[in-house]
This record gives sequence, C-alpha cells and structure tokens, in this order.
Amino acid sequence: MDHYKSLIEYNIQSNQRVLAQLRDFPQPDFEKELGGSFPSLKLTIRHLLESDWLWLKRWQGEPLAMLPAHWITNSVEEIQAIWEPIQDDIESYFSICLPDQLERSVRFTTKKGDTYALLLWQTINHVVNHGTYHRGQITNMVRMLGYQPVVTELFLFFNENNRVEQSNTLS
Repeated sequence: MDHYKSLIEYNIQSNQRVLAQLRDFPQPDFEKELGGSFPSLKLTIRHLLESDWLWLKRWQGEPLAMLPAHWITNSVEEIQAIWEPIQDDIESYFSICLPDQLERSVRFTTKKGDTYALLLWQTINHVVNHGTYHRGQITNMVRMLGYQPVVTELFLFFNENNRVEQSNTLS
C-alpha cells in the first residue's frame, strides 16, 4: 500500500471509529465542556470535520475556502452525514493523484489571512498529525466522562493491514 494513501486511510478510519463511538454518547456528554483548545467532544469533532473540508478544498486548488453556512452540526449524526462524503472525496482524490503529484505545491490562505505553500506530501503529513492530535484530546475527554475510548493507534492500523495483505498473498 502506498505510504501516503495508507496515512490518508488511517486518518479517515480513525475518525470513523471515533464517530461510531460518539454516536452512543448522550447529547449532554457530547456537548459537555471539559477544557482544551476545543472544550467539548462536539466542538473537537466538528473542528476535525471542518479541517478535512478545508484541506480537501486546498488540495483541489481552492486556496481560501469558506465553510458552508448551511451545515448543521449539532449532533454526531449530522456531523457524520456531512463528513462521510468529504472523506469519500478525499479518498477519491488521492486514489487519482498519488504518487504522481506528491511534490506539487499546495498554496493556501488560513482564516487569519496568512498565505503558505507546502508540498502535497507535507500537507498530508500535517493533516494526519493534526487529526491524531485532536483524536488524542477526544480520547482524554472520553475518559474524563467515564468511558473507554476506541483505539486509533497507527501501529495497530498497520498491523491490521499487514495481516490482510498477508492473507491475500496466501490465498
């Protein structure tokens, strides 16, 4: 499996696992402010959704994208309904462009107005690192609420994929 495609797949699968767990949480727990840069599960998961959308737009050549005003993101189900097609679009995008465009420059402007240019492979690393960072915050919040968090470890993702690839080779 291509390195960068596997990182994208890991990031999407980890986000999906977290969302699946959060579907079972009572709404008050989902919205409870616990501290951190995004103080609730709802605000943190919504930030991950928004970041994926912004990066998809940047990869597609839109350097300054605005979040759609019509998004309703009050529940896990509403977030999931918006996020799944975005994740599908990210997977589709990278199934077409990788590995040929890894050295391509991605120009973008942040919400603060700062303009940057990074190579595509650098932005992929950033998005995966960013997702891991905020999923770590979610893991902490889940524990603070008295629940057991889902596992989203990268080495376990690789181990699982290695077993699948080995069983396919043996077949």
